[in-house]
Amino acid sequence: MDADRSSESKLNVRQRRVARYLRGWLASATPKTNQAALAKELGWSPAKLNLFLTAKKPTPVAEIIAIATMLHVDEQERDRVVAYARKGEQDEAWWASYSDDAIQGSAADFIETEAEASAVKNLQMNLVPGLLQTADYAGALVRSWLEEPNEAVVEERSKVRQRRQARLTDEKYPLKLHALVHESALEQNIGGLDTMLQQLDHLVTVADLPTVTLQLIPKEVGEYAGFGTSFHLITFDDGGDAAVHLENLTWGIYIEEDAQVAAYTLNFKRVLTHALDPEATVERIKEIRARRARDRKE
Repeated sequence: MDADRSSESKLNVRQRRVARYLRGWLASATPKTNQAALAKELGWSPAKLNLFLTAKKPTPVAEIIAIATMLHVDEQERDRVVAYARKGEQDEAWWASYSDDAIQGSAADFIETEAEASAVKNLQMNLVPGLLQTADYAGALVRSWLEEPNEAVVEERSKVRQRRQARLTDEKYPLKLHALVHESALEQNIGGLDTMLQQLDHLVTVADLPTVTLQLIPKEVGEYAGFGTSFHLITFDDGGDAAVHLENLTWGIYIEEDAQVAAYTLNFKRVLTHALDPEATVERIKEIRARRARDRKE
């Protein structure tokens, strides 16, 4: 089951990106051509080529090379995409060892996308971003979602989150995180007051990491463009296009069309103009922490 999920995740994420490269080659080909003509030159049926261009089927390395040759793609660009596709065939996904209860539904898809990313911009309305959550805070959230208490699942999901968070301090392949968080998220009562105080202390600590830019959207701002929306804007270090991830109660979706990704990128920039700078953010977190600690004494 886990192996099947890993294979499906690689198709969903890595092959989707490979397909976008292939479509980009076709769109920018010189001389101009189209899908039907390319299929004919390759000696393939149009249906076969379409499977690769739409990510309905993984594109073998030999087929990538054949397409690149027919479209006169630069060798360096061709080899870059081939290396990326080949890496997906060779790598064993670390999350494949976890159970379906620990990584449900589209979560594996998101985890692989995040693993491939070089940077994530996260706009978060009601919660502390997952990459910045403490174990107690995350555990409280997991317990609230489970229909029946299951500490084994809580522990396993905690390990998955810790593995993801390790990218923030990975010297070889660090993940850069720019998080915009609404101040109201820090006034929630997730896990109780002690858990929230610990979480606030943790935010002050991680805000000092060179890979993390944390900025609060203060409550006094009021409404702003896209108020109430949370999303992840994901970019890659190989020059690949960005993607947006949205989460719902039972699933997550990706937005990858250039115009729509651009809209989310613009929204992030617009909201950024309302945010406290990183230094003022840390001071505001400390103020919230002190106030909440006083509330406990009173």
